[in-house]
Amino acid sequence: MSATGAAQRVCLDIRPAIGNDRTVAVKAIAIIGSTGSVGRQAVEVVKDNMDRFRIVALAAHRDWETLAVQAKEFRPEVVAMSDPDAAKRLAGILPKGTDLQVGPAGLCSAAVVGDVALNCV
Repeated sequence: MSATGAAQRVCLDIRPAIGNDRTVAVKAIAIIGSTGSVGRQAVEVVKDNMDRFRIVALAAHRDWETLAVQAKEFRPEVVAMSDPDAAKRLAGILPKGTDLQVGPAGLCSAAVVGDVALNCV
């Protein structure tokens, strides 16, 4: 199975909860490793299914430029960088209201923000 197929299968198998009023609850998703090949594909799957999913956290190791673009598009609550030097470059350009977490503990913080965490590392 291709990485795209795997990412779609993972995302689409996360069935949104249906409330008592039959409305579909949007799942809050944290994507760890969002700048890698699988992570970027997971982001695209979520983007194509915004009626079902919302990105609330994004995390990466050192690709701060891609993470900045993703953060500007999706405006997550939390963005995490495991590399402190990359985090310094990212700090001044994040959207207002986005919390920057740094280091391994920051990745863990990002992973628990949403209803579901996708580990794309």
